[in-house]
Amino acid sequence: VLLDGEGKLIVAVRGIYPGDGALVRMDTNGTVLWTRQFGSPVGDVILTADGNCAVLVEKNLAADDDPRDIHLYKFALDGTMLFGKRYHCGQQFINFDNISKTSYSLLESAEGDFLLAFSYGERFCLLNTDADGDIEWMKVYMDPALEPPMWVGRTWSLWPIADGTLLAGLRMSPGTDHALVTARIAGDGQVLSSTVIGTGELDNLRGCVQAADGSLYLCAELDQGEPYQEHGILHLDAAGS
Repeated sequence: VLLDGEGKLIVAVRGIYPGDGALVRMDTNGTVLWTRQFGSPVGDVILTADGNCAVLVEKNLAADDDPRDIHLYKFALDGTMLFGKRYHCGQQFINFDNISKTSYSLLESAEGDFLLAFSYGERFCLLNTDADGDIEWMKVYMDPALEPPMWVGRTWSLWPIADGTLLAGLRMSPGTDHALVTARIAGDGQVLSSTVIGTGELDNLRGCVQAADGSLYLCAELDQGEPYQEHGILHLDAAGS
């Protein structure tokens, strides 16, 4: 949920997989002003520097012969679509179009570019576009120490830092403990540094926010065995430690 520049709420509706997803604008009394349906879950919505909003949508189920791709839409606050882009990268990545995607996070840079965080299969991806949504580059990230490579997890978040972007999320690895991963990503997509915190107790992440000092607060579900599951707050410094 976002509070826009006109004092209204913009809500990203993820839906229950594989259910519908939507973008909804309402006033603070709950009166719906407009709704835009996407037919697929919404991963994130942000306010853009020009006073509009952008929304990241995944497509997990193939409709007819359509590939399962990530979509980026930009809307004016009155609900007018400014652009809609579908990212088809089948020529670059084997089986890209045949594998379900999960959208996580969307970030606009100071230059107006967009950075999209999503996964396909067992791989985590960042896709960088210009202000019009046209692809500039796409990177696939894997942990070479694991077989099969696995960066996929839940609640990956992107946050701006002085020398690039900070990525934080939960890596889910078959046969090993889940681990909290943070990575500093340069403007060209290269990983500058990363940290892995293997607590052995993290079962899920519910959310991540960045404080004014650059540190991160994460809400985590702790797997301590049924029926004793609990939640906890993790506080990481600006470097992800």
